[in-house]
Formats: sequence, C-alpha cells, structure tokens
Amino acid sequence: MKTLYLHIGHNKTGSSYLQSVFANNRDALRAKGIYYPVDGAQQDIAARGHVTGGNRTVLEDPAWPDNITASDSESILASAEELFNKAARNPSDTVDTWNIWRNKLMCDRLSVLLFVRDPIDHAASYFQQCAKSGLVTQNSISEFYAAYDWPQKVTNVVDELISRDNVNLNIVSYSRFRRNVVGVVEKWLDLPENTLSQSNIPNQVNRSLTLSELRVILALSDISSEKSMRLANMFSNLLPDRKPYKAVPPVEDQSSLIARNHEAITKLSHITGDNNLYCLRKIESQYPANCRLDLQQLGIILKFASRHPKKDLLPTIRALCNRSHFRFS
Repeated sequence: MKTLYLHIGHNKTGSSYLQSVFANNRDALRAKGIYYPVDGAQQDIAARGHVTGGNRTVLEDPAWPDNITASDSESILASAEELFNKAARNPSDTVDTWNIWRNKLMCDRLSVLLFVRDPIDHAASYFQQCAKSGLVTQNSISEFYAAYDWPQKVTNVVDELISRDNVNLNIVSYSRFRRNVVGVVEKWLDLPENTLSQSNIPNQVNRSLTLSELRVILALSDISSEKSMRLANMFSNLLPDRKPYKAVPPVEDQSSLIARNHEAITKLSHITGDNNLYCLRKIESQYPANCRLDLQQLGIILKFASRHPKKDLLPTIRALCNRSHFRFS
C-alpha cells in the first residue's frame, strides 16, 4: 500500500539521530520502496551526524508534492519536528495540509509517528535546547518549568489525529525505547529488522550540554543568541559523546509541573497504552564538584572565537570569563 509516512518528532525525542539514519540509508530505503526526499546540504549535514532539520527544507516549498521524483509505486517518508510544531499551533489546518499532500502524492494512507518523552526528563532536555538558542537565562529554570505545557500540546495534536478516519497514528515513548528508536522506526515502516544501518553515526546527535558548556552558553547568550547557538552546536557536533547535565529545579517545582499538566497526562494515558505511558518520576538536582572546561572544550571556544571579527572578541571573552556566575542549585 502506497503510504505517506510522517515522522513528526516531537522535539528532544531523538529526531536528529533518526534523520541521520534516514540520510545514511536513502538507498536502503529506496530499495524497499520508500523515497526520502532531502536537499543536498541537509543530506551532507545529517550524514555527518550533525544537527539537522531532516527534510524540513523540502517540505517548506508549497509545491513539494508536485516536484517529487518518486515512482508511482514508492511510498514517501518525511521527518521534521516542525510538522509537530505546526500541528500544535493549528491542528485542524495542519492535518488538512497533510491530507492534501497525501492526495497529491497519490498515497493510499497517511501514517504518523509521534515520539513522546516523560515530562520531567523532557523539560530538562528542552531547557537545554532553549539555552542553546539564547531563549533562557541562568535564573529562569524554575520559571521555565512553571511555564512547561508540552503534555497539553501533545494532547491537542493527538486529539486531532485520532479524530481523522484516514490517519494511522503511532505514539511511542522515547523514554522507554530510546535505545531502540531505529527498531521502532523499522517496524513503523514495515521494514525487516536491521534494514537501517547505524554505522558511522555518533551515539548522540544534537546532545545536550555538560554543565561547564551550559554555563558558557548562558553567558554568551547575554551577548548574542546567534553566537550561543553556534557555539552550542559546535560542542554537540565535535564532542558528541559527552554526558549531558540534567538541568532541573528543586523537586517541589517538578511536582508543580506534574500537577499543572495532570489532566493532559491522564488523558494521553488512556490513548497510548501501558507500554507508552508517561513516567512521572522526579529527578534530584545534582551539581558536579568539578565542572571545569577541559582542553578539548577550550579548544572549541578558541576555534569559535577565531571565526569572529576582532571587534566582537572583547565582549565575547568578557562573557565567557563571567561564566562562573551561573549556578543551578
């Protein structure tokens, strides 16, 4: 059956890793009758295991279904977190658009894969992503958790998708299956086990930051959110195997997050089934005794600084020197 497969995220659920897998297995996918359209630049980035938007750039062209070079019998695979973000903002119109794509591509069905992640664990990772983008400050972690509403966003999207007769929805807990996300995808795509090779792909793609890196990024974001994102991506891409820091507020703030999202969490639990339920476990805040930058991290900072005009270096260096100001506990 010819299918439009949409992997919609959501964020911080291994999307960048999967998009690297897709980019490195385009030939294997096509041999099984699945076409993964992606532009050359994103293909190269993803193939190296660096942060990518999947085939978002292809999907942003309103005429993309008309320009696809797939054969009449090939299914189409799209992967982009922005698909979820648009659905969260406007569920009905977004799913209508997906069905327009399905019709133009002459697909018989629309199959959607949505990974979800335990709320506290996701909030910690999402805080890091927002820090990379210069959207939070060192003093805002409790306020960040107080505004966290992703279970509600997930519920809004899921409500729309399950109301459509022509949509096949697969909801999978990333928290439980994170070590076998590729196996989950192979099952979703009706592929034999081990069809998709994971060789030459780092264990972590778009990893969260260590505490020392996070303090640097928060300092730099006071100067430029663009620079903080660039340096953060350098840390993640060039040192992919570092253990990230769990940025969490006191346990009482985590409990408040669960309480505020209780209705959405309960509603989703009736849809997902036991294997994909949210776990509501709290995370104890830990502050490592040694969070200094090592030589490799310092080398990345020097490499980053050398790419900027001299007039920008003084405020950047001043920000980096002020990193000891930041503390989360």
